[in-house]
Parts: sequence; C-alpha cells; structure tokens
Amino acid sequence: MIKTILLTGATGFIGSHLLEALIENDYNVVILKRSFSDTWRIDNIIKKVKSYDIDKCDLNKPFEENNIDCVINLATHYIKQHKNEKEVRKMIEANITFPAILLELAVKNQVRYFLNTGTFFEYELKNKTIDSESTPINPYNFYAATKIAFENLLQYYIINSNLHGATLRLFAPYGERDNEKLMLFLIKNLGNKAPFSMSPGEQKWNFTYVSDVVSAYLKTINYLKKTKLKYNTFNIGNNEAVSIKIV
Repeated sequence: MIKTILLTGATGFIGSHLLEALIENDYNVVILKRSFSDTWRIDNIIKKVKSYDIDKCDLNKPFEENNIDCVINLATHYIKQHKNEKEVRKMIEANITFPAILLELAVKNQVRYFLNTGTFFEYELKNKTIDSESTPINPYNFYAATKIAFENLLQYYIINSNLHGATLRLFAPYGERDNEKLMLFLIKNLGNKAPFSMSPGEQKWNFTYVSDVVSAYLKTINYLKKTKLKYNTFNIGNNEAVSIKIV
C-alpha cells in the first residue's frame, strides 16, 4: 500500500500540478523545498501538506518523522547549454547528489518505492523518431547526462536493496503555471503581436499537456503497487510530434 508520499520539486511547474492531484487522491504528502523557494504555485494548498526546508534541517528528519512509502523525485536544475563549471556543479548537486542522498535514506528507512523523472533529451535526437524506451541513449546536453547518471544510481540501489522503482522520461510538458518555455513564449508574443526571432522552425516537438503528465505519475504509482518487476522506464508523451512551423 502507498499512503504517504515524499515529493521533491513541489513548488515547480509539474510538481505543483502533481501535488494537487496527490492531495485530491487522498495521499498524505510530505514535500521538501528550500526556505527561499517561491511557493506561488502552491500557496493555496501548502497548508494541506507537511513541509521541510532542506537548507535548515537534516534530511534524515522527514524520513524519521513520517512513515514514507514512496519518494517521487521531481526536483531538478535545468540548463540547456552550460557555460561554466559553476553551472556544472549546480546540475550535479541538484540532479545527482541530492537525489542520491534521498535514495540512501529511502533504503535506510525501508521505503518501498522510488519514482524518478527523466527527459527525452536522454535519447539520440538525431533520429527522426523515438520509437520506444529502447531507442538508443545519447544525451543531448550535460543536463540529460546528469539524468542518465542518476538513473544508473537508482538501478544500483534497486538491484541491491528491497527498493522498487520507475523512471518517467517526459516529452516537452506544457500547461498552466509553466516556466518561460517555447509554448508560453509563443503564446505571449503572438498575443501581444510582438515581433521575435525564430529558427526555420523545421524541428518537431512532442508536446505533452501537464494533466496528462500528472495522470502518468498517478498510474505509475498504481503500477508500482501491482507489478512484480522491480524497475521499469516509461516514455510519457504524445503519439505524434508537431512541427512549430506554420505551413
């Protein structure tokens, strides 16, 4: 049974939507954030969950004070193309070191499940299509490489403990409360009739609405409870890629 879930990244775009859904589905939710995190996305529901500021408390504390059944890791630090070693350090800390410590504590405290978040940037993007989860891996950028590195650590812990888990590789999520990414950028500038520069627009994207992403997490939680497999990876996206070029 999965009753209490520890969620990282709850103040972010996808995390805020997932937090709402977990509460609506009667899960007890514990969130990890920083004391200076901007909580505007979850201000209306933050009092319904137990919150810990990871920069002010020992990470053991959330595990010791709560009977956690599942960890969902959505916290991340994304930089499309890093410029210096400081940015490298930040991505390693957020995308590898921090979740690796959570893994260690999860095993130590007999947490049963760990649900990880990956990205389609992990695949060989020179291919015209990403056919399945078995499509060759070739990270597009350093960010994707950190995601692959952590997934390897996750599989190590799963092989060597009673932990069960899954990784969801997300394809271009968009929706309400999103960051300033492509979809929001286009909508805002087109709505304001503001000129902006673009590439030829020949690339295709697999845009995935945030409610569909959240549905995938909820279904994966149920999958983890029922499956006999210890680990699996799922691509979460649309059946069709869409060109951003207007023909």
